[in-house]
Parts: sequence; structure tokens; C-alpha cells
Amino acid sequence: MDALDSLRGEKGESGKTRDTVPDYLELILFTGLRRGEAARLEWSSVDLQNKVFTVTDTKNHLPLTLPMSERVYEIFSRRKDASRGSEFVFPGGGQAGYLQEPKYQTKKITEISSVQFSVHDLRRTFATMAESLNIYGYLLKKLLNHKQGNDVTSGYIVHDVERLRGPMEAIATAILTRAGRKGGADVLPFRKAATSGVDN
Repeated sequence: MDALDSLRGEKGESGKTRDTVPDYLELILFTGLRRGEAARLEWSSVDLQNKVFTVTDTKNHLPLTLPMSERVYEIFSRRKDASRGSEFVFPGGGQAGYLQEPKYQTKKITEISSVQFSVHDLRRTFATMAESLNIYGYLLKKLLNHKQGNDVTSGYIVHDVERLRGPMEAIATAILTRAGRKGGADVLPFRKAATSGVDN
């Protein structure tokens, strides 16, 4: 987190600050999105007023609507000002129009922090923090947009987006607490639910 912050405010050759990559990496950390899902996210799928966003281009081809934790809301609010004129939350200079894999910046963050990581490790961290709070089974699968497979019971469970708001906020608080950014008093483990295997 400190390494991400150290990159914010740096100016490139154009004179613009290089906040896009730190915001992108932080969004993945606090939402568990896959890297391509985050990179291709469009403003038309972001509702700041109701603090929800929808990922339409997903690995399993099923749209995913998630609530914003307060931290994620802050990220989107920063991006709204920084990405004016682009349809993408994380605009890039290439032909696609959105951010491509930021290998240079991740390498620089590793050098600053001495923490070796890949972008996908941020998704794993989100899932690990969720598990540490006893967010298991169907809720965790929904947050990660994993298919329920042949689990018949899952077909009976309705996951309203508001039901996911508490877990999302709890995960964000846990991450911030581990990073020394917030006191631990707000972190409450969720009641242990029936476990279910989670695919990658």
C-alpha cells in the first residue's frame, strides 16, 4: 500500500500524474476482480450514486454486479476526475483504449516494497481475506464470480447486491487493518456457512 502511494503524483512526460496504475491495482485488491475485468471496466457500468458497479465482460460470461465498499467508492471517485473524456475507468494509450498489463509499474512496486507479486495475487489476497472473515461458500463464490457448478442448492439462493455490501466492507476493512491504515475494531468475522469448493 505504501509503494502504491509512492507512485501516486509522479508525473510522466505529458505532465499528467501517473495515478491510473495504482488505482487499478488497488481496485483489484479491494474487489477481487480479474485483471482484464478491471481494465475493461466502463463508466456506463458504474453507478456512483447507488455505490454499485457491474462487470459485463467476465470470464464465465455472466455479468457481475457488486456493491462498493467505502474504499472502492473513493477509488472510483478519483478515477472519475482523472479519466475525463474516456469511456473506460482505466484509460490506456493503446488501440484498445484501456489499460494494458502494467508490468513496468508492478516491477517498480516490487522494488520499492520488496514484495514479489503478480496482479492475480491481488485477487488471491481478496479471497484469502474473505476466507479469514469466515465468508465461505456461496457468498465467496458470488463475490469472485465463480460458477456454482453442479451444486443444486446454489440454484435456490438469491444473491441480492445489498447482501454483498456487508462482506465487501468487512474485507476492505480487514485489508486496511493489515496494511496499518485502520484500527481493527471494525473487523467482524461472518458466521461460518456451509463450505463449498472454489475454482480458480
